[in-house]
Amino acid sequence: IFFNSLVCRFYRNKRENTTHFLYLILSTVDTLGGIVPFFHAALFIMVLVNEERGGGEEWGGSGDGEVSLEVMVPIVYFLTSLVAGVSVFVSTMLAVARTLNIALPTYRINRKVVVG
Repeated sequence: IFFNSLVCRFYRNKRENTTHFLYLILSTVDTLGGIVPFFHAALFIMVLVNEERGGGEEWGGSGDGEVSLEVMVPIVYFLTSLVAGVSVFVSTMLAVARTLNIALPTYRINRKVVVG
């Protein structure tokens, strides 16, 4: 999380170049990917507490504002899948942009086509 934050800070002011913009997006997504394991840890603790109470069959909350596992599991799964998918997609776009920059040094990549 720390190093991705440093990369975000470095590329924050260099958004005019498409490659730098993609590096900024990728480091932001990877920072979010570093935060998602904290949700996994919270979910793991919730499962352990639920098993300790003897509520193996029933995953619902107790009704006093407690978040139920039936709600938390899909949210954590969705966040993990979304962050991983976006990270892979942006990495692929960055690889294509870098390849174009190497193969055709004078070619300007239109950011509207890449992002939009």
